Order: sequence, then C-alpha cells, then structure tokens
Amino acid sequence: MKLDFRQPIVELGIQWLKQEKGVKKLGAVGYCFGAKYVARHYEDGIAAGFMAHPSFVDEDELAGFKAPLSIAAAEIDEIFPAEKRHLSEKILAKKADP
Repeated sequence: MKLDFRQPIVELGIQWLKQEKGVKKLGAVGYCFGAKYVARHYEDGIAAGFMAHPSFVDEDELAGFKAPLSIAAAEIDEIFPAEKRHLSEKILAKKADP
C-alpha cells in the first residue's frame, strides 16, 4: 500500500472517533480520491463502506474489504472506466459466494 500525507490524518481521525468518542462501528464514505481510504481502512474498524466515482482503489485493497460495500459508478468515467467497474464487480461477487 502506498502511503501519502493524508494517510496519517485518516488514521488519527479513526483513532479519535474510537478512543475519544467511543464509536464502536464506523461507516465510511469516499468520493473520488477519498474512496481509496475507505478500502484501505477496513481493518481499522469500518463496518460498512460506500464509494462514489472511486479513483485509484487497488484490486488488492478492494478484495481485502470484508465489510458491506457499495460502489456508485458513472457511465462515463476516465479514472473508473467500465472495464475497471466490471473487474470490481467480479472481485466483489467472489466475496459474496459462499
């Protein structure tokens, strides 16, 4: 996983919610660039996720997300084209199979 300057901010935010506010379950929403942080932080306590117009979400990150996840994709999107959307659907469908 590539780290960037936003990574620690997301981690601190999740930690603060859990430790300071007593949040037991987190829901996460990521739009465009923020979608990758939803996928990356499943293990930090995200109980459900939603991504709209996702950008730069790696296949491994998507496959590793174990909570319920919804993706809203545009019909025409240069960053999340139909091919990537179909691949994401296949990855998620595999996880749904018993």
